[in-house]
Amino acid sequence: MEVVLTIIFNALILFAFAKMRKSNNDTSRFIHMAKNPVISTSFYLVGWLFLVWSILSTSLFYVDKYETGHIAKKFGGSNLDGGQIIATAGENGPMSKIYGPGWHLDWFIRIWGEVTILPAVEIPPGHFGEVLALDGRTLPEDAVIAPPLPGTSLAFGAPKGGDEDSLFDADAFLDSQRINGYKGLQSSVLKPGIHRLNLFLFNVRITDESGKSYLYDRWGKRPMSVGGRPTIITEIPTGYVGVVKSNLDEGWNPACQKGGVQVEQGHLKAVLVYSGCKGVWKDIFEPGAYFFNPDVYEVTQIPTRAQRWTYKGGFDKCRIDLTLGDDGSFSQQRTCEPVEFSPSQHADHAIFVKVEGWDVPVELRILVQVNPEDAAAVVAAVGSVREVEDRIVTPAIRSIVRNIGGGTYLAPLLDENGKILKDEQGKPVLAVRAARALDFQDFRSYMETAFEKAIKSEGEKAGITILEVKIGEPSIPPELLVSRRREQLAQQLSKAYRQEKLAQDERILSEKSRATADQQKELVKAEIGVQVSEQFKIRRNNEGEAEKSYLTQVADGQKAQADVLGQDKVANLRALELIIDAIKEKPQLLTGLKLPATFVMGGESSGLSGAAAIIGSKFNPASFSDTKK
Repeated sequence: MEVVLTIIFNALILFAFAKMRKSNNDTSRFIHMAKNPVISTSFYLVGWLFLVWSILSTSLFYVDKYETGHIAKKFGGSNLDGGQIIATAGENGPMSKIYGPGWHLDWFIRIWGEVTILPAVEIPPGHFGEVLALDGRTLPEDAVIAPPLPGTSLAFGAPKGGDEDSLFDADAFLDSQRINGYKGLQSSVLKPGIHRLNLFLFNVRITDESGKSYLYDRWGKRPMSVGGRPTIITEIPTGYVGVVKSNLDEGWNPACQKGGVQVEQGHLKAVLVYSGCKGVWKDIFEPGAYFFNPDVYEVTQIPTRAQRWTYKGGFDKCRIDLTLGDDGSFSQQRTCEPVEFSPSQHADHAIFVKVEGWDVPVELRILVQVNPEDAAAVVAAVGSVREVEDRIVTPAIRSIVRNIGGGTYLAPLLDENGKILKDEQGKPVLAVRAARALDFQDFRSYMETAFEKAIKSEGEKAGITILEVKIGEPSIPPELLVSRRREQLAQQLSKAYRQEKLAQDERILSEKSRATADQQKELVKAEIGVQVSEQFKIRRNNEGEAEKSYLTQVADGQKAQADVLGQDKVANLRALELIIDAIKEKPQLLTGLKLPATFVMGGESSGLSGAAAIIGSKFNPASFSDTKK
């Protein structure tokens, strides 16, 4: 309005100035100045420039590169119909036409309309923009959201479209011969990038993972105090498939009129629909990134890789420690510690089995897998793999483990001594027999086989494949293991004693060998001494035997002499022999000894007196010669 008044005021000044130039009254100072050529020319030039600028300022406007120009017509057109927001045929109100970057000339646009510069809509990577249309056709009574715009459906077999910005063009969106879009929340979304939209027609909401929302509308970009669901892309990772449940009929697939298709998977029955129809789609989505509007589509990600379910924790694990005293007696100490259950890591608690009156907690590790072609039926019949696990598989597993672990199963037969019976080929003889508490430890593999066979059958009924079943570390009541452990400990102690004795003997021999080596010189001397002593004893023994033999012979000779000469003569003769032996050993006994020289004649020639005299004469020749003379 100020611009219009400025133009009118400027035009009146120029008109008055022209009148003054034509006036004949020269007495007026202003009229005299107006007739001055220089002044009048300058005044006209400035005035006309100001008038032209005033007119252009009502017709020109500038839009920056990341902005969009919007026009709202104030007069000169007809009124909009009831409920109509956007003017498409020159009506008064927000116009469908928008302006991009640069200078724009539209005569007197600021007079008959209002120019509003709003930011372009910027969608960050990994997000999408949720669009709300303020004008368009009214939604059907049974619809709460508009179907996808042509070519924007993600369903298989849907017709492809062109540029999405052209789909959100106000004129095309509101044209009954073109898109003829619906008013309200749109199932089609804006993908990452910069989009120029008519924000008088469309409102765009962007919400990040933290719940922080921004809204683009006729007031520009502004944060929202209340956020909605995050508008982020749906990423199906490798090893998963996506099963889509749609809340609307997209309207392009005529097969939707036929209804769904009933499928059976094991004991599960479900109704699946074709792509683009309302319900759970038969077709699954492979790994990738998709722009599913969470207000329309619910995507369930089903893992197709093998995954492990564990049943663990929720009980106290006890043990009995045996201590051997100095007197050989055993003492026992019972201790317990809790085994924790983690809902985020484990499928469920350990399974308690009543065996022989004992409560045995059984831990399991189960490897499962869902075939991609069964994923849609699983979702339609149950909901998700987690729900299959909680509602179908886990109760069945608990029942199976309790029935087998506390009942009968195929296992090796035992004799009266507890030994495994074997056939002629040396293989265990298998038969159905009652389970025992210690079987979870002694015949663990047979237990696993029995569990796996029964659990696989239950998995097939639920539409999943059981690959393997493994029993965790058995938590057998320690009281059942005390006697066995005591026996084992006693055997080990006995064996250890034997080993220690052998080691001690070896050590003694080793020490003896080392000491022998260190004392080798003395040992050699001692050994030589022993040998010499032995030889001396042998020689002495030999000499003694010789002397004994000699004396025996002498005694025998003397006895013979006594028999011939008589005992008295033999004694005298023996005395004489001893004297002679003494003189032979020590001749000095005769030095200075003067024996009488006696020559005896007559008598018995064989008598000892004659012999003595003869011997005496030998040892004293002088006396002998004197006697002879």
